Amino acid sequence: NESNIYFYNLLQSIYLPENIDDTLVYYQQISTRMPWTSISFNAYKTIDLWWLICLTNKVYNPVKFPENGTVIKIIKPQYVSNILDEIRRKTV
Repeated sequence: NESNIYFYNLLQSIYLPENIDDTLVYYQQISTRMPWTSISFNAYKTIDLWWLICLTNKVYNPVKFPENGTVIKIIKPQYVSNILDEIRRKTV
């Protein structure tokens, strides 16, 4: 709560397992410096899931972009709705 505005800090409130099964993810090498929102759009066709990519890769400062050559883990799109549904169930 800040100035009577409530917010949910996703990066500190949602837990993903340490070792996500490799069948649920794919790996992408970053070839050019870009914001997490662009990576999210490329992966999921929305900029709104940047936090999921950051969380999956244990990135706690989303203002810092990944360096060229960095390999990141991305949860396959077909599994994202399950994660979002689980979050909704736990926050209601």
